[in-house]
Amino acid sequence: MDDDFLRKLSDLGVSMGLPANEHSVNFTKESIRFDEIIQSEVVTNMFGSTCMITKSSKQPYIHGLISLDTDKAVGWLAKLQSLPDLEQIPLQRILYLDIETTSLAKSSGNLPFLIGMCHTSDTQVITRQIFMRSPAEEKSALVELIRLIDGSDAVVTYNGTSFDIEILRSRLHLHKLPDPFMQRKHLDLLHVTRKLWKNTLPSRSLGYIEMCLLGVARNGMEIPGSQIPQIYYDFIRTGNPELIPGVLYHNEVDIISLAALMNYILGPDHNRPNYEAIHEVDAESRYLIDSILSGQIVTKNKSRKQSKTKQALLQKDIQNSLTLVGNLINEANYTQAIEILLDLQYKAIESKMAPFSRSRLDSIIKTKLDEIYVRINKTT
Repeated sequence: MDDDFLRKLSDLGVSMGLPANEHSVNFTKESIRFDEIIQSEVVTNMFGSTCMITKSSKQPYIHGLISLDTDKAVGWLAKLQSLPDLEQIPLQRILYLDIETTSLAKSSGNLPFLIGMCHTSDTQVITRQIFMRSPAEEKSALVELIRLIDGSDAVVTYNGTSFDIEILRSRLHLHKLPDPFMQRKHLDLLHVTRKLWKNTLPSRSLGYIEMCLLGVARNGMEIPGSQIPQIYYDFIRTGNPELIPGVLYHNEVDIISLAALMNYILGPDHNRPNYEAIHEVDAESRYLIDSILSGQIVTKNKSRKQSKTKQALLQKDIQNSLTLVGNLINEANYTQAIEILLDLQYKAIESKMAPFSRSRLDSIIKTKLDEIYVRINKTT
């Protein structure tokens, strides 16, 4: 940690050294396995040490189907979210942030044990993850967060307004550390996606959007977010780090997906929205966005008919239908299985699924139909 950064902390009233009741973590032999399983470095500051996982990839970098270009500014997205100071800020000055916590609730005792950050430039994409090997490392981890944020002009999150930033601020306040978010703007992409796809996507979760629009397919390391708190509790209890790489992978994909989503929404021209390059932005959403960007006061016009929400084809509906088809095939009930598959294909057309999801579903349906026809031919 450089002297200038230490001086800034000192000027803000942050004292040096460990309080008397603080103690370093006494790692057992499991720490050897941790180093073998997780490629990381131990970073040390005035409040102790914590774990840092850093990865760097050269540009051009493709995430799913999206190129992480950096020759753009935040542009019209900043204006849409009433952040005029961000309009000319290049994407190279943005920090994409996502955290993993010990609870999915916004409670005061929620520990952000993993803080993931992504930075893109014209030469590389860098991800940094601060991992707390023990709750005792929280203060040192938060100091590293402050240091890393110091080089950016703005932070981009997904639901960070209600969760990530709020959690981090409460923990910074608890440890009497300066709040780095006070000095820079924050763009929450969840609020943007709600304006774009309120009427056309059945879900605005980051996982759904990255699968359907960004073309991101997570590999076998992926761990569902709902399981992550329990995995960390098990790690603290046993010291077994075997599942932690899956948690790190989940967080890493999340932060890179934020950068990809920024590029996807901005499109070829960051000065104005290109609706032809953005999937299914309906007339009502276009009216709202164009009104905001033109500086008009948007009022709810009760006489204007709201656009009708498309019949959504939810992922759970698809999975239920495919499970039923599998059972029918095993029972040799091929006629009903074919009917369900063709009905599913029709519903996919009517619901106007995102191209990537539609293509994948069509492939699955074709595979199932081919399997049925092979089985029929064997019995005739």
